[in-house]
Amino acid sequence: MEFSWSETDTNTTWFVYLTNASSSYTDTIITNNPNCIFDSLLSGEPYHIEISSTQALGTNCKLKQHWIHTLCACPKANNIIITEIQPNEATLEWDRDTNATGWIVQYKMRDYPNDSLQ
Repeated sequence: MEFSWSETDTNTTWFVYLTNASSSYTDTIITNNPNCIFDSLLSGEPYHIEISSTQALGTNCKLKQHWIHTLCACPKANNIIITEIQPNEATLEWDRDTNATGWIVQYKMRDYPNDSLQ
């Protein structure tokens, strides 16, 4: 995940702290650039990020604190097509995702708005 912010003073040292909600993952990046990249984050997890600075004169400032949520890296079915409909079944197809090890298909039963149409 990449973070960036606006800053023109190159004499600023930035401390970027990242912790997940369970505190089982923590990481710190120290940089003079107004950006950083954290990798190896878990998908679908909330993380707390805190950015603070120390300027050349030794002044410490807390800049920002945020909660972020990483996106889920779960495979998604794309281009879903209903290929056949019968009275008691429907056939679906979708583009294969090579990262998927299997699929769970869920459905809900609803009353047809007008049962006289068949």
